[in-house]
Formats: sequence, C-alpha cells, structure tokens
Amino acid sequence: MQKRVGKKRVDYLVISILVVLSLSFVLSKIVSANTYVADLNFFTDKNIYSLNERVEINGHLFLSNFSNGTLIANRTVAANRVLNVSIVNKASGNISKSYRINTTSDGTFKSKSDFYSASTLITTPLRTGNYYVRVNYTDPNNTRWWTQNEISVVNKTVDRLVVSTDKLSYSSGEAMLVTAEAIRENAPWLQAISKERVRDELMKIIASERAADGIELLRELGLLKYIIPELEEGYGVSQNKHHIYGCYEHSLLSLKYAAQKGFNEHVKIAALLHDIAKPRVKRGEGQDATFYNHEVVGARITAGTLNRLKFPKKDIEKIVRLVRYHLFYYNVDEATDSSVRRLVRQVGPENMEELLQV
Repeated sequence: MQKRVGKKRVDYLVISILVVLSLSFVLSKIVSANTYVADLNFFTDKNIYSLNERVEINGHLFLSNFSNGTLIANRTVAANRVLNVSIVNKASGNISKSYRINTTSDGTFKSKSDFYSASTLITTPLRTGNYYVRVNYTDPNNTRWWTQNEISVVNKTVDRLVVSTDKLSYSSGEAMLVTAEAIRENAPWLQAISKERVRDELMKIIASERAADGIELLRELGLLKYIIPELEEGYGVSQNKHHIYGCYEHSLLSLKYAAQKGFNEHVKIAALLHDIAKPRVKRGEGQDATFYNHEVVGARITAGTLNRLKFPKKDIEKIVRLVRYHLFYYNVDEATDSSVRRLVRQVGPENMEELLQV
C-alpha cells in the first residue's frame, strides 16, 4: 500500500514538473513575442519623367517595437535594412523594374543622384504611362510594409526649371506659353503660394467671359485640386433623371451661363459652387439617385472653401446664402404670401435678384 502511494506521488511530481515547464515555455513565448510597426515614407524628385529617366527617391524607415502589447521602443532608427523598390504599371499592376536599396545609419535611404553617386540607380520604364514607385520592407516578423508614390512617364523631356517655350524672345509684358506637362509638373508648388494671391488669380478667371473654360483648364492641368478640390470631387459623378449632365459639367455650364449673361462675381461663384455637395450626399445610382440636403451641406462646404481662400467675410456671407437657398420652390399657384415673406427674410431682400439669377 505504501509503495502505491509513493508511486502516485512520483507521478504527480512528474506531471507537476511537466506542467510548470510547459507554462514556462508558453509564458516565455508570450513575454518575448515582439511586434513591429514601421514608419516607412519617401518622396520622388518630381512627378513627371521622360522615358528611361533617372528617378531620385529620398525616404526614411523607423521601427516601433511592442512586447505583449506594451511599447518598448518608439520610432527607433532602422539602420542597414534592405528595401525592395519596384516600379509598377498602374493599369496592369505588372512590375516593370525592381531594385534593392539599403537604409543608412540614420534610417534614411536615397537612390542615385548628383549628390549620392554611389547609391542605387533607379530609372523609369521605356513605355509611357502612369506608374507607382513602390517601396517594400519586411520586418523581423516577416510582416511586409509598403508605401508608394504615383509618377507619369511621357515621351518628351520635362524639367522643373527649364521648360519649353513657344519662341526664344519676347517683348515686355508679352505672354509666354509653356508646355502643359511643365505646368502639371509644378502644380504642387501652388500650395506654397499665399491663399490671397491664389484667390486673386482665381477671380480673374471668374471675371472673364470664358470663365468655365478657365476652370476646366485648371482641372486639366492638375491645378484645380489645389484651389477648389471640393469642386473636382464632382468630376465623373453622374446625376439622375432630372439632369443630363454630370455634377462637374453642370457646375461649369451654370458658370458659363452666368458669365454670358454678365451676372456679377457673387452670382458666378454661387453658380459654380451651388451643387458642390452633391458628390458627398449622393445616394444610389442611375436615374433614381438622390441628393437630399445638398443645398444645406453645400452651404457649409462653400463657407469652408471661401474661408480657406481668404475671401472677405461679406462676400462669403452673400455667396453662402445664395448656395443655401438656390433650391427654393416657387409656384404661383402654390406659394403663399407667408412662404414668400419667409424666403425674403431668410435670403435678405437685397439678395433676391441675385438668387433668382442663380
């Protein structure tokens, strides 16, 4: 009997040891489990390139390290890490070119340039089109992190500082024509210009007889998204059975009509922006799509847009009111005196003629 008890005690002891060892192994795995979050970013020297042109990239890689959910290292330098750089065709998704590049001791990485002649040379494909320059990094846990920038490859040389002109000499004050590619290339620099200056140049377009053509040219040259991005949201957005034109086209035609009629600048801007909220409030597709409350949301968007462009407060108030109430309903047989008085009170008697023009 005593031997049986002794054997059971030995068995229990062995099982206890195995359990403790198993738990220690599991806990050690949990405690030592590391996860990483990569801060990977880069930029290219420009957005438009010619065929087989050198692409200069400049970026950084930092790693944050977590152990069992607790941050133990925040954005540490990821030195001497291997990155894969690929140029991917935007339309097909096929990889046109691949490269390997290493981070330096401070976590940065650069491709070959005039200043970094020993770095990896990256060049554009031999076919025109839109491409992604994509940078990939695989962390110690084999998790892949990546980021990308879009570029365009054209069949003519485009340089940020030296652009093609229509002739060699000009008289004082004469307009100089430059290539559209050069304008598209430099479009992001518009963000460095003061909003007041951008507003003044925009108003010159609005004041012209071909205001709608001017706005469309801004879009084609990649400038509109830096001036009124909310308006460009309507490009390619269809409407419903009550409209034969899309949101963006309808806005341009409204501006064109206002310009042809010689309406003032407040009416022209309101005409251009009156449906600016439609892309955001649209519900459904096809003939039965709806745009409920687009005039209310549009008034808020218009206020934000004009404030951003530093328009005078009085101008903002007037234009916002025209956008807000442009959808007013009036039928001689249905409208009551009280409804007319309410509309005049909301819009202001001084703005009624302009509202009717919108």
